[in-house]
Amino acid sequence: MQESFLTKKKVLVFAGTRPEMIKVAPVIRKFKENPSLQTLLVHTGQHDTLADQVLNDFDIQVDCRFSLNRTTNSLSELTSLLLEKTQALYDQQKPDLVLSQGDTTSVFCAGLACFYNRIPFGHIEAGLRTEDIASPFPEEFNRRAVSLFSQLNFCPTKRAQENLLRSGINKDSIFLTGNTVIDSLKYIAEKLKVKSPWIKKDAFNILFTCHRRENFGDKQGQILQAMAELCAQFPQLNVIFPVHPNPEVKKNVSRFFSSVPNMQLIDPLDYKGIVQLLKDCQLTITDSGGLQEEAPFLGVPVVVIREETERQEVIEAGLGVLAGTDKNRILAEVSRFVTEASYHRQFVKHMSPFGDGHASQKILDITLNFFSKA
Repeated sequence: MQESFLTKKKVLVFAGTRPEMIKVAPVIRKFKENPSLQTLLVHTGQHDTLADQVLNDFDIQVDCRFSLNRTTNSLSELTSLLLEKTQALYDQQKPDLVLSQGDTTSVFCAGLACFYNRIPFGHIEAGLRTEDIASPFPEEFNRRAVSLFSQLNFCPTKRAQENLLRSGINKDSIFLTGNTVIDSLKYIAEKLKVKSPWIKKDAFNILFTCHRRENFGDKQGQILQAMAELCAQFPQLNVIFPVHPNPEVKKNVSRFFSSVPNMQLIDPLDYKGIVQLLKDCQLTITDSGGLQEEAPFLGVPVVVIREETERQEVIEAGLGVLAGTDKNRILAEVSRFVTEASYHRQFVKHMSPFGDGHASQKILDITLNFFSKA
């Protein structure tokens, strides 16, 4: 017998950035289909336009939206504003469970406010670690802290599961689900019928992204200089760079790429556009966590331009390389992919260490079981 509206369990799902929206979208769809749950999507407001594009791709509506009115880029200010807004929302909605994904400040604040209010919290993509609390910053701290008060830890891989067990997290709270990004990727990829307009037929097409906070400054300069030199050295390259709107990224782009004919600087793409572009490229060079997960599934090798990665499964499975942020090392790694066809082929496996595309259903089943025992 279907439960009445009054007896439904209320679940709030928090997301504020585009990557978060991509990964919670299939969870939202599954949860909203279930008649025993009242599921509300809370948009915490970091990426307004970019996140809304994702919601359009998945035909999802926002139920609650924060207006943060930030005056600075300070993490302290962001944390304060998010905690204030989140507390007010909890007072109003009185949720039975809160879910959030990943490692941003909004995830930390949603979970911390749950701890203060004794509300169960579920962490999607739990257990990722670099073992350096300052890298990535502040994400590594956020995800470690969230693990301390999360009652449901949904791990994308066995390595993530083992990280939590090794750190002393209650084993009964840890579940291996796979990564919801594969659910989203399959949903979108099945709809794509044409090639990306940015692809050039006879070129070696590369998707390049660079936006992470820990790469700002000299590291970003090294990365961008490496890309400029690669474009000059290999005229057959067609590098497509969706430029992140962060001012720290945009201010350096024109300095390095104002006269590089085989570097296409484009506006950020919606999720459908980025999947279409990635699928048609021969390589991706990125500091993005999401692209490290998505590219292997589509058979695209990954060059990771970070000092550490919490997605070490990509490297161990032979799906990509960790090039760091040194200019010379990036040049050496990318040059091998461009010039050695046999080297490139060994990274093209069309597989993913991040699950089978059914993570959202597993998360729903675990949640329903959690409520049945409450």
